[in-house]
Amino acid sequence: RAKVGLGVTAFVLIDMMQHTEADTRRFAEAVRAIPEVVSCHALAGNHDFLLEVVIPDLPAYADLMLARLGGLPGVKNIASCFS
Repeated sequence: RAKVGLGVTAFVLIDMMQHTEADTRRFAEAVRAIPEVVSCHALAGNHDFLLEVVIPDLPAYADLMLARLGGLPGVKNIASCFS
């Protein structure tokens, strides 16, 4: 990935405000529209979703977080881990 300019992989844990079918559907549709998200997993346990995000660098991730991930429908909390 680094060879093609995608040097940062982030795993983003998402907690939802509510767990309705409509909220989940809106969230999933919004995530599909973000090309940097290469996978999205529904989780059981402490968090609701795990996103795998591939992006050029940390400043680009900060921009993505502020512009797109922070505004996803129904999101209560976001935590990022970098690989």
